[in-house]
Amino acid sequence: MGPSSAHATDHGDTEEDVPVKTEEDDTEMAGVNTSNFVRQDIPGQFPQNLLILALENGMLLFLYVHQGPAGNWEFVSSQHPMPRNRLVHPGFHMTIDPSSSYLTLACVEDHFITFELESMENLRLQCMRGHRLKPVRSSRARGMSGIIHKIEYLHPSPENDYHVILLLIVVKDQTSRLVLYEWEQGDNLRSVFAGERGGHKLADEYRLPLLIIPLTVRNAFLIVTENITATCTGILQGSPSFEPFELEDKLPSTEYHDGTVKPLWTSWSRPYREYQYHTDHDVLYLAREDGLLNLLDISEDPGVEVAYNMGSLECTIDSAFTCMYDTVGDVLIAGGNCCPGTICSVEPRRQLERVGTIPNWSPAIDIAIAWEPTRETEELARDTRNTPLLDRRRSAFRRPDRVFVTSGRGKLGAVTELRHGIQAKIGQVAEMEEGFLLLLSLPDRSAIIHFSEDFEDIIEREHHTVPYDLLSRTLAAQDTDDAVIQVTTSFIVVVTSSESSRKSVQEIMGDSTATITYAAIQGNLIALAVHSQSGFVIRVFMTDGAMLSTKATYEVDGEVTCLALGRLAGGIAVFLGTLQAHSVTLATHTLNELGAPTIAPWSIEFGADTLNASMDRLSVDGPESVEALTSIIPVNEGPQQTTLAVGTRSGHVFTIRMQAGGYETHSHKFGASPAQVFPISGPGEPSLIMVCNNFHLAVMTNFSADDQPARFRSLHRVFPTDPNDPIAPSINSVARIHRQIPEEVGTLNLAMIAGNRILFTQLERQPQPVPRHIPVGGTPTKVLYSSRLEALVTVVSGSGTPSLHFLDPETGSELSRPVKETKDENGERKFVDTDYIDCLGAPGTRIISLSDWRYQHGGRTWEWIVIAGKVRDDEGLLLIVSAEPERYHTAEGPSRRVRFWSRLKRVVEAPVWSVTTDEHGVFICFGLNIHYLQVNPADKKLRLVKEFELLSPAAWMQVVDGRLHVATTKHSLMVLDYKGESTLGENQMVLLHSDPVARTGNHSIEVGSFLDKERLRSITMLSDNSCGVHGLWSTSSDDEPLKLVFQAQLEASVRRFTRGHTRPPWELATHTPRFGCIQSARDTPDILGISLDGSLRHFTLLKKEAWLFLRFVQNLAMASSTICPHTYPSIAHGDFDPEPQLSPKHRMHVDGDILQRCLDQRILENLMSNPEHASRFRVFLQALVDNQDMPAPQRSDDNAEYFKLAYRVLEYYLAPVL
Repeated sequence: MGPSSAHATDHGDTEEDVPVKTEEDDTEMAGVNTSNFVRQDIPGQFPQNLLILALENGMLLFLYVHQGPAGNWEFVSSQHPMPRNRLVHPGFHMTIDPSSSYLTLACVEDHFITFELESMENLRLQCMRGHRLKPVRSSRARGMSGIIHKIEYLHPSPENDYHVILLLIVVKDQTSRLVLYEWEQGDNLRSVFAGERGGHKLADEYRLPLLIIPLTVRNAFLIVTENITATCTGILQGSPSFEPFELEDKLPSTEYHDGTVKPLWTSWSRPYREYQYHTDHDVLYLAREDGLLNLLDISEDPGVEVAYNMGSLECTIDSAFTCMYDTVGDVLIAGGNCCPGTICSVEPRRQLERVGTIPNWSPAIDIAIAWEPTRETEELARDTRNTPLLDRRRSAFRRPDRVFVTSGRGKLGAVTELRHGIQAKIGQVAEMEEGFLLLLSLPDRSAIIHFSEDFEDIIEREHHTVPYDLLSRTLAAQDTDDAVIQVTTSFIVVVTSSESSRKSVQEIMGDSTATITYAAIQGNLIALAVHSQSGFVIRVFMTDGAMLSTKATYEVDGEVTCLALGRLAGGIAVFLGTLQAHSVTLATHTLNELGAPTIAPWSIEFGADTLNASMDRLSVDGPESVEALTSIIPVNEGPQQTTLAVGTRSGHVFTIRMQAGGYETHSHKFGASPAQVFPISGPGEPSLIMVCNNFHLAVMTNFSADDQPARFRSLHRVFPTDPNDPIAPSINSVARIHRQIPEEVGTLNLAMIAGNRILFTQLERQPQPVPRHIPVGGTPTKVLYSSRLEALVTVVSGSGTPSLHFLDPETGSELSRPVKETKDENGERKFVDTDYIDCLGAPGTRIISLSDWRYQHGGRTWEWIVIAGKVRDDEGLLLIVSAEPERYHTAEGPSRRVRFWSRLKRVVEAPVWSVTTDEHGVFICFGLNIHYLQVNPADKKLRLVKEFELLSPAAWMQVVDGRLHVATTKHSLMVLDYKGESTLGENQMVLLHSDPVARTGNHSIEVGSFLDKERLRSITMLSDNSCGVHGLWSTSSDDEPLKLVFQAQLEASVRRFTRGHTRPPWELATHTPRFGCIQSARDTPDILGISLDGSLRHFTLLKKEAWLFLRFVQNLAMASSTICPHTYPSIAHGDFDPEPQLSPKHRMHVDGDILQRCLDQRILENLMSNPEHASRFRVFLQALVDNQDMPAPQRSDDNAEYFKLAYRVLEYYLAPVL
């Protein structure tokens, strides 16, 4: 979808489904274009309601959802244009009449427009006849003398349901008027709105109401202001009459209120009741911004009978509040205001009960990257803002960096870890009709656990009560309708409904030293790897009932490390991993139903050549070796070929396609610890593979046998989540349990083993954001990560008072110990516990900046924390804080905390705007001044060394290669020399470069230095307050102005840039610059940006060849009704030319979100259906891959190879960075 949604409502049968109010400001969506065309896909069934969105580009969008042939839910849409030249910000006000016959939109100023809508019956007929869906019959615009403050439709009397009543509150010259338009359904709107109505003047106490709530009785409405609530009646008979009443809001505010003034009533909803009930009664839920809820019962006479305090919804509430129908009561849903929302149940004669939480957006004003130090990075500068080209050489085995942002406010404020992947909800499995048994394999034995249907009763069965072997470790088990087969290290157990058998491996092999080390079961076949004094032997059995018969035996050289059964070339196949003298091998034996071999045994040896040939990109750390195989899973079995997924001890996972003539491999690196693969897809389902190692849990999906080599196209991290436990468990084993526990649509039920715990989880099928919240009990404003302290450092404001906190990023626990440094009677330094360190804790103090300072002097290094902000309107504060880790013991065992205290401070004569540091001093901008301060060794105080006067304050500063980059609020980017001499004075900094265009700078980041015509140039990305991002060149020559290279226009302004190695582990080891991607630093980190709306963005610098190809694809996609259905017509039906243009500069921006849709739908072939476009496509792609580390496509008229390569390019650029 293109433009932003300004407002939403619904249209439908009100007697069957009561209208639902929804959130006014919906999700931001890319692009703004005007269209007069409609794209629709009308299914056979038509819904009872439509959702109507007013878009900022002047379009009305009518939406409904239907279930497609594959069972997935899809949106169906139709569009209708609004006269945008008459409305500024159309949809700022939006309302629909109770009969769903008329829709009215108003802008923020003095115009509104009314649409007459088709009835739902006529829309159903249009659908049935296959006609174009036309929801709008006619429309009429009307101007008003004043600002439209509120607009609502009132309910007609029951005896005259064709009566339409439109109410407006119009403000002019500090006076509010209540204006009314009345008509009958079907009347000509031109005559209805022919003239402007005068209306009734409102008393001062009702002049600017917060809410206007139409009532179903007496043509009346409720008017809610900051201080008074009243019922307004008699509006159709003459002058309106106001009847004030009291709400049950005795609590001045709840604990969820974040502010100093009285909380306001913000939203309302009408619960579903029988239609006859509303003829003489009305009932409403009225919600306050701090979560307080009132229930109002209103009768035709005398009016408001009951105003009952229902309690708190335990969240803040804006306009996203509604009541939904349930058979046993009402269900209340609050979206939350900048915080998670709440789902509550209200049953008759019972208290409000919270039953769930729903995610919601939250503004993010700061971001921090938490990284794991390695031996290569411990001695390097930890502040990448000061050294943006820092060479932090990555180990292939390091854990990905983690992204933390500040989010929420008040009691629900949190530091949030941003994660993206598949969520596994612990404990949220469906109820069962009866209990089940779970077989566990323990290190030295097995166990059978009985779970009751409600999971309340968990009983371990005794060995003598079950027909299974519980004294040995279980190696494989299979449960079918016919039999249960268990293989342990000592026995083969077969249990049917009528009999059971237990065979000892010593008895079978005739060797008292024989032990089963690995086993595999498929259908009625059992394969064993048996070890004895003579070595390893593979034996294959077939079951007939409870009877066993031997089908084949194979001698094995070396050690067997894993085993699997499958099919290959039409026969039964035994796949085994072996290790002999450091040689890792996958061996294959095939046999027919009689046990005779079908093809000769053969093997694949895993060496460095096999690994490098199987990877899309070579590891950044050079050649690697493959260690022993850990697990084998058949993925795809055909008549001529079989594909396997193979895990290894070195952390690699191979996808291997085998056929009689040979094999091909594809691999991913999941880390340094062993990778185990587990099948979690059922019979007939697409292949799903779960990968476990010590640190990561991932799922491989979207298997493609058409690719060369065959591979899983999608890999996603899996995050087990438990709202009661913030610590993410380390998963050792996974099993599907769909036969025992019913599965909800779109989910899988899994049993996971985490140490000594069994976790029953509900696994989502689609990747999504999986944020992890660390509550801080206030509004977090700043955050950074200290690798020395292994802690998140954040500034939290509670009731206007700031405090400094240290948090454990793993557990979320508070580590803070604020102290005051004093001296005892002997003059020795001591620390006294306090609530706030010096200079913090004063109401009204506002912290603007939080950074770390790695100070060096006299061969020694100190690491401090720098805090700066505003104390008063005319006074700023710079505070240097020392922090040290402490170890101590509690009743639960050893623990840790961080002791911190104020070390240095400096008061300045204006509020501080920004702060940064280098190894010798600290830069502070207050007012229009930049001061460079250093510690005076003599008195241990900060002294002024250099200064500079700006034209506008510095929103952000950073030191880059010994120069100070300053992003100013009104004069763009400036580059200062603070080390050299100035002709203006000894203590003056020198201006080297500036931007000739005055941009509103917000933040900046150095993204690379490059040689251009034998001159060193660097690029800085600057974000502004108008949603723009600008790429600015600076050269090694002084006094040259900055040059604009590219621009991008986003949906929200980037508040903070950062960089980090946040990609999943399989991408970290191999993602290197290629396909025209320019690395932003020598260690190839990714550039991220956080916006105030909470969105995280990824930025990549492109060479010209990459930009030409990607922008060409984007231009064609923007003209496609499939990719951009709501914006394409204005592009596709003009003088459309998809050729990329260098000017204006914003066309140098490639929108990755549009390219993602192209990749998801595999639509390149369709986009290039025009031969001229296909020809240019080949030219751009050929130029891109020239001089790459891969062969270019063969030059021919066959585009298949070009499309394969193009999809690889898109996959490379769109690979997830979280």
